[in-house]
Amino acid sequence: MEGSGRPSAAQAALLAASTAITALFYSVYRQKARVARGLEGARRVQLDGDLRSVLLEAPGRCVPYAVIEGVVRSVKETLSSQFVENCKGVVQRLTLQEHKMVWNRTTHLWNDYEKIIHQRTNTTPFELVPAEGGASVAVRVVKPLEAAELSLETVTYVGLRPESLRTRAGLPGDAVGRP
Repeated sequence: MEGSGRPSAAQAALLAASTAITALFYSVYRQKARVARGLEGARRVQLDGDLRSVLLEAPGRCVPYAVIEGVVRSVKETLSSQFVENCKGVVQRLTLQEHKMVWNRTTHLWNDYEKIIHQRTNTTPFELVPAEGGASVAVRVVKPLEAAELSLETVTYVGLRPESLRTRAGLPGDAVGRP
């Protein structure tokens, strides 16, 4: 504040910026809350004639949110894991992650360090069909990665490769436990 008790121009600018950021975050919050309320009221639809009647009654023949349960049937060939035998699916997320122990010189402790080096997601077209086996009705999933809640089962493959042999100068550091 200046000597007259009024805020300076810098303080007024900071207050305006803070208010703008708060308003932005509040609008994002309201949008996410609106989506969450829509998901809470999602209609549970069976994969039978009930699905057709729901779509015919809906405005524009589109239901914004619905819960449809069924068995996944791949339209094309299923995706196979290159690391785990007999692991197949229709959505595959491959994450290459480095895990190492790093010596902290300040605390004299080893700390875990994880870093994602590369991540790739593969999908193949699939359909949801009734669990009873009657495949008269099927729902094709066009963009599965755009689902609001996509929980994938994690399959871990540990492939350890030793670091290349260090030079002779690095050996004394290894002997005392430091890199």
